[in-house]
Amino acid sequence: MDDNPVPIRTTTEVDEENYIETTTNFYEDGSYHVKKHYTDGPDDENNWSEEWYDNLNQLHRDSELGPAFTNSSYGGNTNVFITEVYYTHGEVKRTNDGPTKIMTNTWATGYTIKEIWMKGGVKHNIDGPAVVITLNCNSKSDMERENKSIWYNEGIQGLTVYHYEDLITKGAK
Repeated sequence: MDDNPVPIRTTTEVDEENYIETTTNFYEDGSYHVKKHYTDGPDDENNWSEEWYDNLNQLHRDSELGPAFTNSSYGGNTNVFITEVYYTHGEVKRTNDGPTKIMTNTWATGYTIKEIWMKGGVKHNIDGPAVVITLNCNSKSDMERENKSIWYNEGIQGLTVYHYEDLITKGAK
C-alpha cells in the first residue's frame, strides 16, 4: 500500500453510550484502516487506537466450493442493482460496469454481511449473524437481462462472491 493512500470509502460509527467514535477507511486493494476515538466521559482527554487490516478479497475469489449457481426458496426477491457489499471484516466488493454478481454456497465461507449498498445510494442494513444472497439465474442470458433478480435470506451462513466473468467461467451456459 502507498504511504498516503486515498480511501475509496469512509464510514463513521458513534457509540454515544460508551463514548467511542470509530472511523474506517476502505482502500482499492481491499485493505482497510480502523481508527477509534474513545474517552471515559465527555470531559475526559482524547485517546486513539489504530489498526490496519490486510486485503481479504482472495478468500472469496478463490473459493471452489459448491455449484456455480444456487437458487433459494426462502424470502422474497427484488430487482435491484448491487453496487457494493461491505462485510464485517471490512471487504468491499465494488463494480464499475453493471451490477455486482452474488451467489451463495450454504456450506462455504460464511462471512457476515453488514451493509449492502444499492444503485442510487440506497443502503440496506442487515441484522443477524449472517445473510445469504443468491443471484437467481440459470444461464448467461438470464444474467444479461437489465434487471437481476436477487434473493435476500437472513440467518443462513455461507457466502461466496463472484464477478460476472467468474460466473461465466464457472459454468453459465
